[in-house]
Amino acid sequence: MFDLMLSPETALARRRVNVAAELLLDAVQENDALSNHRVPNLTAFYWSEFGPLEISLYEAELKRDQTAMRIRLIRQYLNRGEPIDLPVIEVKITASFADRVRYLAFMRSQLNEATSYLALPVLSDSESEELNTLYKQLIKALHPDLHPHQSAADAWLFLKVLDAYANGLLEVLEAIAAMLANREDETLSPQELNRQLADLLTDLAQERARKFALYQAWPLTIEAQLKSETWRDHHRAALQLALNRLKQQVAANIVLYGQLVGDLGGDRHG
Repeated sequence: MFDLMLSPETALARRRVNVAAELLLDAVQENDALSNHRVPNLTAFYWSEFGPLEISLYEAELKRDQTAMRIRLIRQYLNRGEPIDLPVIEVKITASFADRVRYLAFMRSQLNEATSYLALPVLSDSESEELNTLYKQLIKALHPDLHPHQSAADAWLFLKVLDAYANGLLEVLEAIAAMLANREDETLSPQELNRQLADLLTDLAQERARKFALYQAWPLTIEAQLKSETWRDHHRAALQLALNRLKQQVAANIVLYGQLVGDLGGDRHG
């Protein structure tokens, strides 16, 4: 009925904007579901299954390489006929491996985050459906691309919607929906609607590119494998085998390092 009160040009422009908006909303919702739910679920599951082994493997590799560097530096001192300065060697070790030590800390934080994520309450199927329905409605009402002249309050609400959806906070979305229930549609000129249409089509192309990128990145690239118990067993066994080999290398390096340091005697010469 409202469209009958508009000029044909405005009515056509609005219909085009509505179609583009629906396509964009579907794309945004799908991508947000991927990045806020599916990817975190897969990531948390992988870390819960393999995180401890991955961390042990990285620790062993780090220790092997640190010990190998200690051995190399000691031999350089011996080749030059100089006293071994172990404190200086340790300073060099610390500087050389700082980035890898930080990454090890990051891996541990990933495991902790996975444990916390998996402990979050899980929505029922009906609650998940309601969450997605409300999210789409609120994105339509608050997305800045659909409302380029929105107020600061609406921009803040939009961020709250994103956060609530990411964390499965159905009650928050319900509260925001209630706040927006009686709002009126904004009236735009055909020129403004056409500019809005161009922006929507640009954003739609970006969302489609974002979807492609998500599917090309870990962990979605191994989603099918993670669902296979056989693959998980094989992957766990492969990690354990690699860890056992690294432990043997670490042990050999420690023995060699001990021999070099122990053979130095009181004057620390070979």
